[in-house]
Amino acid sequence: MRNPNSIRFDPTTGKPKLCYRKWSSMLQRCENPNHIAFRYYGGAGVKVCQEWHSYDAFYRDMGDPPPGTWLDRKKNEIGYQPGNCRWVTTKESAANRKPRSKVEGSLADMARKAGLPYPVVYQRMRSGLWTLDKALSTPVQPRNRVISELHPR
Repeated sequence: MRNPNSIRFDPTTGKPKLCYRKWSSMLQRCENPNHIAFRYYGGAGVKVCQEWHSYDAFYRDMGDPPPGTWLDRKKNEIGYQPGNCRWVTTKESAANRKPRSKVEGSLADMARKAGLPYPVVYQRMRSGLWTLDKALSTPVQPRNRVISELHPR
């Protein structure tokens, strides 16, 4: 008879397996209001189906995650349930993320319209030495690279 904990814990280290940690994290961010990401998941209405409150059922449906993958929902408007979840790479997950709203009139919006990188405009404004007009109208200058005679190319 198989030890029921063998699918949860690594028998050599005694630590929780990766799949178990990912399952636990999914439940925490959807069910625990004290979790740092709760507002984006449980607080936004994302639910875990009742069946997947059991790790054994989750493991049966999803199996071990391939190395370097994350748990992802195919359709973000649907919660965590069989048929709507998959293991994806970080790049695949980013492609499925819902777009952030662009705040009209924000500094990021103004930088985008001026064709400048937001971090550049932000740093200019943060320094207190630039006016908004100057920060948005001054093109980014390429940095001069000093090449030492001791280290020729």
